Amino acid sequence: MKKLFIFNVFLMILYLVSSCLPFGYYKRSVEFKNCTGDTLIIGHSYFDAIDSVHCQILPAYDIPGIEELDSINVPVNKELSLRGIMAVFPDSTCCEDSVYLFSRKDTCYFFLIKFEDVKRNSWKDICAKKLYHKWMVVRDKNGNLDKDIRYKDE
Repeated sequence: MKKLFIFNVFLMILYLVSSCLPFGYYKRSVEFKNCTGDTLIIGHSYFDAIDSVHCQILPAYDIPGIEELDSINVPVNKELSLRGIMAVFPDSTCCEDSVYLFSRKDTCYFFLIKFEDVKRNSWKDICAKKLYHKWMVVRDKNGNLDKDIRYKDE
């Protein structure tokens, strides 16, 4: 009787633990390195147009409490504002979920905007004056991709 009770308790604990753990899904972040030598604000898009930027790539480190960074907020559209606090420093890393990066196809685009340009210009001016660099992220059939962010002409 005691063995049956222990077995039932074990099964109940196993059921409770397994129901809380989604075994089929795991988040796989892709880390990129900022090799430009500039502090960047990085916008992500599925399309080859800066007007289609829908999110900002986040630094892969603890965001510093630097007042100058915290005060920058450039509205892009109703859903997105570029935040200075999420700037990616030179030789540091930023990351994004690989499922989110490539949810539509094996190519996405990063729009690299220097922090100084974000600080001094509106989104409209950044687009009109082309104060950005475009970096295309392409995933090959094996899932490999270039993770070193650079300007196109380097």
